[in-house]
Amino acid sequence: MRKLPPLTAIVAFEAVARLGSVRAAVSELNVTQSSVSHQLARLENHLQVQLFQRRSKRLFLTTAGQDYFKTIEPALDSIANATNKEMMETKRETLSVSAPPSFIVTWLLPRIDGFLPR
Repeated sequence: MRKLPPLTAIVAFEAVARLGSVRAAVSELNVTQSSVSHQLARLENHLQVQLFQRRSKRLFLTTAGQDYFKTIEPALDSIANATNKEMMETKRETLSVSAPPSFIVTWLLPRIDGFLPR
């Protein structure tokens, strides 16, 4: 069994590290500043290492934080790329048909299989 850190904490960490601020991460993730701060603390507790140094209301990546970011960023890029690829391959076109019920029942329904991809 994999021992993964909380994925929401990784997402928050990656956003803060990449964007350089909690405020920018909050805007991108559409969550509260408190939520991001809690996720960062949760990840630091899980890893038992300090990822950020806090100085005068600013966060700076520690050496451990920089190393962790460099390691997880390609993994998250791979997940994003795989997700985008899958979504493009399974993209389906939708056709909406509006017709009188009598036409749908007598003509369309018996032929609907011919319209479906195989």
